[in-house]
Amino acid sequence: MFQPLFVRPLTADEHDGLRHCSKSSSKEEGIRARVILLSAEGRTAPEISQSLGSHPSNIKKWIRNFNRDGLEGISAKKRGPQGGPRPKFTTSQIEEMLRLAGTEPAQVGYEFKEWTPQKLATAAMERGIVDRISHVTVRQMLKRQGTGNGSPAATAPALPQRDDNARPAIDMSPFQLGEASLAQSRYEAAADHFYAALADERNSPEDEAVTRSLLSKALEELSKYEEAHNVIGKYDDPRMVTSLSPRTRARVRLRLGWVNSFLRNHPKAIAGLNEAKRLFLELGDDLGMSEAHYGLGRTYIEINEFRIARDHLVAAASVQKTALDRELLAQIYTRLGTVDFYEGVFASSKDNYLKALELAEGSANPNLIGVVLVGLGTTVIHGPAMEAKDAIRYLERGIEYLEKGGHKDFLAGAYNSLGDTLRRSGLWQEAIITLNKAIDIGQRYEKPGHEATARITLAEIFCDRGQFSEAEEHLKRSLELLKGSGDKWLESNAQRVIAVVYRGTGRIDLALKTLRETMQFSTSIGDLHGVNLAMVALAEFHISQGGLEQAREYLELAQGRLKEEMNLPVSGLIQRLTGQLEAASGRLAEAKQHIAQSVSIFTTTEIPFELARSHHSMGLLLAKAHDPKGAESNLIQAKAIFERLGAELDLDLTRKALAADAKSEDLSQSWRVSPPNDVLLMQRLIEASASRELLVQELAAVIYENLAVGAVVICRVLPNGKEEPLALQGLNRNEAEEMCAKLRTSNEESVSRSDQGYLIRLGDTVNPPIVVYIRANGSLDVGRLQPLLRQAEFGLEACSLRAAARGGTTRSLEQRIQTIMPGFIVASPSMFDVIDKIYKIRTSDVTVLITGESGTGKELVARHIHNQSARPRAIFLPFNCTAAPKEIIDSQLFGHRRGAFTGATTNYPGIIKAADGGTLFLDEIGDLLLEVQPKLMRFLQEGEIQPLGETKPLQVDVRILAATNTDLERAVEDGRFREDLFHRLNIIRIHVPPLRERREEVPVLAAHFLEHFSSRAGKQPLTMTQEAIDALTGHDWPGNVRQLRNEIERVVAYAMDGARISTEDLSPEVIHPRRQAGSDRSRWGVERTTSANDNRSYLGTYGGGLRSEPSEGVRLKLKEATAVLERQLIQEALVRNRNNLSRTAIDLGLSRRGLRLKLGQLDIQRDGRA
Repeated sequence: MFQPLFVRPLTADEHDGLRHCSKSSSKEEGIRARVILLSAEGRTAPEISQSLGSHPSNIKKWIRNFNRDGLEGISAKKRGPQGGPRPKFTTSQIEEMLRLAGTEPAQVGYEFKEWTPQKLATAAMERGIVDRISHVTVRQMLKRQGTGNGSPAATAPALPQRDDNARPAIDMSPFQLGEASLAQSRYEAAADHFYAALADERNSPEDEAVTRSLLSKALEELSKYEEAHNVIGKYDDPRMVTSLSPRTRARVRLRLGWVNSFLRNHPKAIAGLNEAKRLFLELGDDLGMSEAHYGLGRTYIEINEFRIARDHLVAAASVQKTALDRELLAQIYTRLGTVDFYEGVFASSKDNYLKALELAEGSANPNLIGVVLVGLGTTVIHGPAMEAKDAIRYLERGIEYLEKGGHKDFLAGAYNSLGDTLRRSGLWQEAIITLNKAIDIGQRYEKPGHEATARITLAEIFCDRGQFSEAEEHLKRSLELLKGSGDKWLESNAQRVIAVVYRGTGRIDLALKTLRETMQFSTSIGDLHGVNLAMVALAEFHISQGGLEQAREYLELAQGRLKEEMNLPVSGLIQRLTGQLEAASGRLAEAKQHIAQSVSIFTTTEIPFELARSHHSMGLLLAKAHDPKGAESNLIQAKAIFERLGAELDLDLTRKALAADAKSEDLSQSWRVSPPNDVLLMQRLIEASASRELLVQELAAVIYENLAVGAVVICRVLPNGKEEPLALQGLNRNEAEEMCAKLRTSNEESVSRSDQGYLIRLGDTVNPPIVVYIRANGSLDVGRLQPLLRQAEFGLEACSLRAAARGGTTRSLEQRIQTIMPGFIVASPSMFDVIDKIYKIRTSDVTVLITGESGTGKELVARHIHNQSARPRAIFLPFNCTAAPKEIIDSQLFGHRRGAFTGATTNYPGIIKAADGGTLFLDEIGDLLLEVQPKLMRFLQEGEIQPLGETKPLQVDVRILAATNTDLERAVEDGRFREDLFHRLNIIRIHVPPLRERREEVPVLAAHFLEHFSSRAGKQPLTMTQEAIDALTGHDWPGNVRQLRNEIERVVAYAMDGARISTEDLSPEVIHPRRQAGSDRSRWGVERTTSANDNRSYLGTYGGGLRSEPSEGVRLKLKEATAVLERQLIQEALVRNRNNLSRTAIDLGLSRRGLRLKLGQLDIQRDGRA
């Protein structure tokens, strides 16, 4: 039901003026004055109409005019054209009017079928084509254009025809369309619109510079770097930027730096980005500062200055504490992952890419998501677990996104990464096809770095196949492409591979010289991974040439560096070469353990070619040890892999070894009676502790190879209690899975006997336990097994601790970046619980009710929920339910159509519709009018709203977060809040504790506000005495964080530069808090009774009489006194809340479970009786 329209309260002067006007000689003015006087007496428009004879709509119009303009609003004005001379229209305005006339009304959102001059004039003004125009002018304009009678329909054929894309151009200018397309990552469309905007002759120099900056950005996303430079390059001339505003000048410099970086003009890029950084610093533009630092970090990566790059990227991330641009932050983490990758720190690299992927989730930029996925896939294949399938899946998904985004630079890099991963995984034919795609993109779009990368990877495949001439051709072309590029990492990689070609083709001296130069070069550029690979290659070279001592030195150096890099494939190479070295020295038992470990590593990392080479080495060793059966088994496995890969050179060597083994005599018994020293087995397990997966594989292999057993299966215990096989020896996977299904482990004994063998449970303090099943051939040497199991447990514990340490580092970085937001600092367990709850619901769109006292930061919590959700880039719209007048709250929330009620002169979408796609935060939901609550309930249930005047409901996609500082349960009981709406809102409740319950945050918050306000006031840093900090911490802060903020702001306003704040500078209320008149509220928010008996019984002695001696005869201990006080407080709260446990718990600041425990401890009945 609509509220009647009344005139606002009249002043005495207005009342006298209206009485005078009612007797005016102007009949119209007299009627209007009498209408206002009657409305002031409480008459409605229909009643006044009956009395005076005027139409109700005119009466309402006069009332509205008076409410807006006073007496001037009802004065009779001269009829005819108002507002001065007839406006002059530009050519572009006339053309836009004619285009509008040539468009079907339905295409631009109107329901009528044909234009009339009046409708066209109204539409032109609504759409901002002109400020004002009459239907007469429109008719004349149309007559001059065509031969008709001045109606739009008659002139339409003569108007310019437009395609289906004409509608947005009518709604927005080309520049606005470009901005919208850029925000939606439609870069081709954005570039077209910005080019159209540049063609506008009315552009000021400022407009042109802004347009060119955005156009350059769109072209960069399309890999059109030369074109982007042509667009923005004019601002290289200092004279062209002198007339620009400082902010636009900074933006232009930023884009110049970016495009020069893409064009590998690195000195110019660094200079431009540093200039942009300086300008943004002067402007106090945190987002601009972050973008400039990020650009510098990216540029330094390109020239292999990884430490400098890291410094800039960390600076960019730290600025994001205030800028909070999730997309830019995702890009920063992506580049940090790249730095870690190039420095060989793969675990940290993976963590950074995963964080970037989380931040990029929901982004409209497919290039960003694609780059993150490609980086993650590339890092995963190099990481400790070597998850090849996951890596390929990430890379293929990344390529799909990059194909959509159209960034050829990134796409070529993605094909290179996928090609390298396929090469490592043994899918060589697929790798060759993929790498040729990268070469094709590199050639077509002039990307020499990507072409060189693809050729180096192809050369590695050809080297492994023994096709050295093809490999050398690719490598020489790569080195030509890399000349002058500054890409030292790629150059180092190419030199290392070409040394393999030289050795394979007999150019021994050249191979040695190249490998030494490669190692020095990799050291100089800080490429730890490259250094290790060069050392391993040098060791392999010296073994092949008989230089055992030199080989041993290089292997020891490489082994030492593995502590920094933790790279399993390199470790596998080292173990195999160490085994070959030991075999050449006659230490066959030691050799067997090292080569067996390399087999386990390459089994775990799933690198078939290197696994085959390790099997080949093991076969040669066992043949030398007169174990032809063992040799044959390993050589057959090697032969099968080499045949599948097409590695002809290694396949030929393996066939020869098999032929020689067939002629040898079986003396394997002598091998078995001399088992290896158990110290070697312990050493093998210790070295396998670099990875949990490798350690599991090694434990199974050590037990199977060195103890009299028939089979070994190691399973992990899943959360549902079932076991899943991780490693197996002596049986196939199907048998292992059947066996795991039958396992029953003992919780008490480390080694127990089952029907089919031995069961061992191994665990650590972090991960679920693993179960080892051993099927023995006879009796098992448990005494020999026990030390191996203990060592395996130590190794598992070490792996878990390393993973936990890495996880802790990552979380601390997240905490600095994400949880420290302006005014929102988390430093207490209770607030960390709030953050944990938010994290758990981050992927859900569930409605959340946030409760807490006024000033605790409920809106900040809501913003954090929004930022962590799947809608972080969408709108976050706060709405205070008490801010809108009661008469229009319905319209404010749900919207209305023009004419729906008195005063509805335009269509209004409403707050809910405005938040479509994002999050609506309804603050003070407890004060929402009862009449409006059913419509809100319908919206929450059905996801639709029905604006006033609409005949059909509208579907909207909005997440609702609500907050209140009132007791909604009590409001429901009192009939002030609908019960169904309460339950609909109360799906997830997050309570923000008051500041007095998280006092540990007061010093942190005070320091934050002190820094913030002193910086804003331009004052030197201020400090606080410990006494002042203690006073702040001891205060109860009834206004919570808001009150603390105001107190610090007041202190800073009065303080001198660099002053030290003492208790004398604090408000008297903080130092000596006064109780509110008429109440005696305790720090727990409980009203204390003031009877004489109560004061004598406990408050006078233990509450309010702390400065006096306790009364004689009362000698309670602290624990007893606390119990007395707790019992009294709980009993009073139960009475006050009518024995409702939920409300009592909230009143006392306890959880419902905590209150139940207290009732039991203090032996209090629910009715309050002790």
